Order: sequence, then C-alpha cells, then structure tokens
Amino acid sequence: MVKDEQGAQAEARVEVTLGVVMADRKVKGKELARRVGMTPVMISRIRTGAVKEMRLSTLAALCDALSCQPGDLLRLRRPDPADSAPRPSARS
Repeated sequence: MVKDEQGAQAEARVEVTLGVVMADRKVKGKELARRVGMTPVMISRIRTGAVKEMRLSTLAALCDALSCQPGDLLRLRRPDPADSAPRPSARS
C-alpha cells in the first residue's frame, strides 16, 4: 500500500493499457499467453490492472509479442487539478 505525505492511502497512478493494445492488434488473451509463455489468467490479471508490480522481463516479453513499446502498455495518470482545489465550506 502506498501512502501520501499525510498518511492517506494514495491511488495507483500507473495504468495498464494492455487491453487496448490487444484490441488494436486483434490478439486474444490465450494467444498472447502462448506467445509470451504465461497463463491466460496472468495475462487477464495484467490486462485488468489486478497486478501491482511486473518484472521488466515480463514487460519486455509483452512488448516483443505485441510489437510495441513499454509506453504503449503503461500510462501515467496525472492528478486532476480540480480535485486538489480548495472546496468551499458548507456553512449556513
């Protein structure tokens, strides 16, 4: 679990876009699993973001199998400035 400076739980900021790349290339999970040497369940867990860490060798194998770059499979979610703006108090 990652915590911010105030000790509150911080959301994961790296999103996995494997599903988008698979759809663009019309590759099914079972086929990708066969190409990479992983189980279809593990491919599904990566695709849905259920994994919290991934070896660089796994990332490289996915990139090789899909003919893409790591940046095609991962995206950094930036915080929305509107979420950090001070909110008006609810005083009557």
